[in-house]
Amino acid sequence: MIKHNPCPDKKYFKKEDIKLKKYNEKSPNWKGDKPRCIKCNKQLVSYTATHCLVCAQIGNKNNMWKGDKVGYCALHEWIKNRLPKPETCEECHAVSPYDLANRSNKYKRDLSDWEWLCRKCHMEKDGRIKKLSKFNINKKLKNINCLICNKYFHPKLSITKFCSTKCYHKSRETKTYEN
Repeated sequence: MIKHNPCPDKKYFKKEDIKLKKYNEKSPNWKGDKPRCIKCNKQLVSYTATHCLVCAQIGNKNNMWKGDKVGYCALHEWIKNRLPKPETCEECHAVSPYDLANRSNKYKRDLSDWEWLCRKCHMEKDGRIKKLSKFNINKKLKNINCLICNKYFHPKLSITKFCSTKCYHKSRETKTYEN
């Protein structure tokens, strides 16, 4: 009994033909391994294609390609995928790198304009450590007396009023301290 073919364009193979290997490599109906992508070696969808869909749309071939007008995060991602990460920081050669740093501050798609740095070297090059230390100098806290036991101590935060958690809990029980 022959089944009705709902799609006349597509050919159905009979089980007997497949078992007998009637269709071989020379036959146009052969369904063996499909060709592979030239770049990534993935199996292709069609027999006529030379690149997979991902490799065919890489770089400026992609419709969403922005070129040099790319955003900060996307540019970092693009560089991260193309610039190999070294074992140690390119500046101090002691710690493993964590950050991608731009040398010229112009954020170009030039791999020679980027380097892998540890966090400390990156902050020193950007001048962030100096700014942070200036900020902390102005914010140095003076030693104060605990409101419960009157012990002289150095607070970690400007809102700290107690030398320990014991004193804090005592103050919560009694609530007799002054602000």
